[in-house]
Amino acid sequence: MFLVVLWMVFILIETCTNDVHAFIHEFSVSFTFQPKPVWQDFTLFYPIEQISEFEVVAHFLLFFGLTLLLADINVRLRTTILISVSYAILTEFLQMYFNRGAELYDIMANIMGIMVAVCIIGVYRVVSRHGEVT
Repeated sequence: MFLVVLWMVFILIETCTNDVHAFIHEFSVSFTFQPKPVWQDFTLFYPIEQISEFEVVAHFLLFFGLTLLLADINVRLRTTILISVSYAILTEFLQMYFNRGAELYDIMANIMGIMVAVCIIGVYRVVSRHGEVT
């Protein structure tokens, strides 16, 4: 359980810090609270070519990992999905209060990571219940 909470705190810090690259490369964390976020930015769909591959992979891996960690502590799969998706949406909305852009593309990457983890968990559970697949 400790690892799950630690991972969720890491996700929160990573998504709300001013400069994610400074956080990763220099372990620098800084926050700027924005009491009145710009909600219209959330609904902007810009060309897919402008999406940062780094951000997509990061979002995917963060929530892929969270989902696996939740499943590892024997949380029911339905509950695991609910917690992971809720946290994905919550952290994206919280970004707007910390001067970071919230994007639907990020939520999609989060959910893709969750879905892939759920598929792996499902296959693992089926194989472990029925023995090895030949």
